[in-house]
Amino acid sequence: MSWWARRQEPAAAAPSVLQSHRQLQIQSLQAAIPGTVEMQKDIVYNVPAVIDNQTLTINVFLPPQFPQDRPVVHVMPYVRHPWLNEKCQVIGSPAINGFVIQSDLGKAVVSVVEEFRTNPPCFGASRAPYSTQPTGFAPPAVTSHSDTTPLGKDTRTQGVESSDIFAQVAEMSLSELRALSDSDEQLGALVLTHPAVVTFWEETVVQATRNEALAHENLSMKPQLDCRRNEFLQKCEELNRFKSAFDKKVEKQHEMNELLGVSALEARLKVAALQAEEESEASAERFLDGSCSLEDFLPAFMEARTLYHMRKAKEEKLLQLL
Repeated sequence: MSWWARRQEPAAAAPSVLQSHRQLQIQSLQAAIPGTVEMQKDIVYNVPAVIDNQTLTINVFLPPQFPQDRPVVHVMPYVRHPWLNEKCQVIGSPAINGFVIQSDLGKAVVSVVEEFRTNPPCFGASRAPYSTQPTGFAPPAVTSHSDTTPLGKDTRTQGVESSDIFAQVAEMSLSELRALSDSDEQLGALVLTHPAVVTFWEETVVQATRNEALAHENLSMKPQLDCRRNEFLQKCEELNRFKSAFDKKVEKQHEMNELLGVSALEARLKVAALQAEEESEASAERFLDGSCSLEDFLPAFMEARTLYHMRKAKEEKLLQLL
C-alpha cells in the first residue's frame, strides 16, 4: 500500500483552506529560492545551495497536514553541523522548529541556507549508522508484552523475505510498525533518509546541476555562434562573387584561346603572307608598266618581299608545331 496515497484523517481546517495555505507556502519557497526543484508535486522539494564551492541539497518534505504540521528538512550529502542530527535532519533551526501555519516556508528554508553559509558544515564526514527509528520521533510507550515482541518471533509477518533495504523495518515491533503506519511524518522521514533514496536524489541533483550548467554554457556561446554564422554567410557571399568572377575570366580565356590559338595564328599568318606577296607583285607590275621609277620600285618591292618571306617562315614554323 502506498503511504503517499493513503487516506488521511480529517483535518482541523477545511481541506480547501488548508490546501490554499499549502500552495501559498510552496509559492513562497519557489519565490525565495528560484532554483527549487519539485521532486513530487506538493510534497517533496529539493533546494540547491552552494556552500564553500560545494553543492548541498536541502530536501523539504511537506507532511499531509502542512502547514499545520511543520516541514521535515534534510540535507544531502552527509555533512556535520550543530543544526543537524546523525540523519542530516535539520533539528536546530528556530524557524523550522517553530513553524506554524502563519510562518513563511521560503524564509524558513532561506534561514537554513544562510546559517550554512555563515557557519559552513563539515564536508566529507563519515555517515553515521542508521538506527531503527526515524530521527526525531520516539515510538509510543510500551504497555503490553505482545506489542513489544520483535518481528523475528511469533508476531513477525510470515512469508516476507528480509533484505538490506528493509532492515530497519524488519527489526521493528508491531507497536512500532503501527506508529510508523499511522504517522506520515515518520514514514516520510524513514523513506527520505534511506540511503538508496538519498543517493537517488543526490544523483538527480547532480545531473540537474550539470544539465543547467550545460544549458547556461550553450546560451553563453550563442553570441559567438551567431558571430560565426554571420562570418560564414559573408564567406559564402564572397565565394559566390569569386566564383562569378572566375567564370567570367574562364569564358574570356576561351575566347582568347580561339583568337590566339596556334591554328588561328597560322591562318592569320597565311593571309598576311599572301597580302605581302600581292603587294610585292603589284609593285613589280607598276614598275614594268613604267608607272613608277626604279628609285621608288626597289624600296617598296624589297620591303614587301621581306615581309612576305618573314610571314611565310613563321607560318611554316607554326605548321611544324601543329
